[in-house]
Amino acid sequence: MSSRSAALPRRLIWLCCLMALAANILVLVQVSSETAPSIALKHTEGSAVDHIAFWAAGRLANEGAPFDAYDQSVLLAVQSEALGFEYRGEMPWFYPPLAQIMSQPFALLDPGLSLVLWGVVGASLFLLVAWRICPDLLALAIAGAAGPMFAALYTGQIGLFIAAIMGMSLLALMGDLQGRSKGGRMGAWMALLLLKPQTVFVFPMVLAIAGRWRAILVAVLVGLVLIVASLVWQGIGGWIAFFQSLMKAPEYFMTGDGAEFFWARYTNLYGVARSNGVPFWPAAVGQGVLVIA
Repeated sequence: MSSRSAALPRRLIWLCCLMALAANILVLVQVSSETAPSIALKHTEGSAVDHIAFWAAGRLANEGAPFDAYDQSVLLAVQSEALGFEYRGEMPWFYPPLAQIMSQPFALLDPGLSLVLWGVVGASLFLLVAWRICPDLLALAIAGAAGPMFAALYTGQIGLFIAAIMGMSLLALMGDLQGRSKGGRMGAWMALLLLKPQTVFVFPMVLAIAGRWRAILVAVLVGLVLIVASLVWQGIGGWIAFFQSLMKAPEYFMTGDGAEFFWARYTNLYGVARSNGVPFWPAAVGQGVLVIA
C-alpha cells in the first residue's frame, strides 16, 4: 500500500474522531446547561450524578465516621445537604474502604469542584496510560473522543481510574511475557484493582492458567499491605460495615430498589436483558458467561 493511500484512512479516522469529540462535548454541555448540573452534581431536579456517592463517602470519612457511608439513611442526609435539596434517589455506597480513602482528598473540596478535579485527574491518567500502550496521536484521539470517556466525566464514576490501572497491569504483563520483568509489577498494579473488587477476578484466572504465580503472590501481598494501611488510617469499623453491606447487596440488586433502578440501564448484556423484562438471575448468569468467554 502506498503512503498516500495509507494516509487517507488516517485522515478519515481523524475526521471521525473530531466529529465524535464535538458531538460528545455538545451533549455534555447540553445536559449540563439544562440542569445547571454537572457542576452542582444535579442532572434533573431531585436526582444526582454518581459522584455524589464518592463525595459523601469521603466526607463521612473526613469527619471520622467512615462506617456511616454504608448506612443509606446517613449517606442520603449528607448527599441532600451537598445537593441543596431533599435527595430521594439511590446512590448507595458498596465500595471498600480503599475507594473511600481515595475519595477523601476530593471530599475536602466543594462537591462541584470535587467532580471537576476527579474528572481531570481520572482522564489524565487514562490518556497517559493509553499513550503508554500505543504512543500514537490518532490512537490517543480515539481514546479521548470515545463516548464512555465523557460519560465518566459527567457522572464522576471511578471507571477512568480503573481503566488506567488495568492498562498498567496489561503493560506490566507484556513486559513479563517479553522477559523484561518477572511478574512483580503486574501483581502490584493488579492489587490496586481492590478499589473496585469485582474487577480483580479476571486477571488471576488468566494468570493461574498461564502459571504466572509470582504476579498473583505479589498482588496478594500488596493487597494485604493496602488493607493493613487502610486499617491504620481508618480503623476496622469501615471494613466491618463494608462486609455487612455486601450481605445486603444481593437483596438490594435482586428485589430492592437497585433491581429496577440503574442496573437495568447499563449498556451490556445484563442491561439489555433487564430492560426487556428478563429476571435477575438469567440476566446475571448470561452476563457472567459472556465475561468468562
